[in-house]
Amino acid sequence: MNEKQQFGLAAAAFVAGVAWGSFRHRGNGHAPVLALLQGCEWFIAYGGAAVLIGWLRAALDDGAEGGADGLVDERLTRIRRVVTEQSNED
Repeated sequence: MNEKQQFGLAAAAFVAGVAWGSFRHRGNGHAPVLALLQGCEWFIAYGGAAVLIGWLRAALDDGAEGGADGLVDERLTRIRRVVTEQSNED
């Protein structure tokens, strides 16, 4: 199953979870919140969160020069530069 199919299945599970949560908690005053929580639980259980994290990680890796390692090196270089500038001011 590819990522789009996995995400589609997880999205369908979210909708089904919200419907089931609405039915299950219909007498409770917090029914909408509990229904959304049920939908989120089913979305995560069917792999939706893993797909979203994978897409975000790929987007961040594509956007950074040299991937994630390049991003870390850039941050460390900036931190060193700021520390050096501040220590020279004293």
